[in-house]
Amino acid sequence: MEKENKGRVNPPEGARIHDLVDVVEEGTRGAVPPNEAILRREIRDVTERIARQMIPGIVERVIREEIEKLKKDGNG
Repeated sequence: MEKENKGRVNPPEGARIHDLVDVVEEGTRGAVPPNEAILRREIRDVTERIARQMIPGIVERVIREEIEKLKKDGNG
């Protein structure tokens, strides 16, 4: 059975394919490169800032909608 090939281009016939896992030194596995650490921190900071801006409004709207539902159910 062939593996799924989502969006990948098959290499030309006879092309040499390298398995990069084999060229990674054992001591470096799991280590985070400095640029990746900076990127992760930036992503975390931006995500947190967006969440702090959006979540209070969403929570307020949901609570107001639930209160309205309770009011309608109580008067029915």
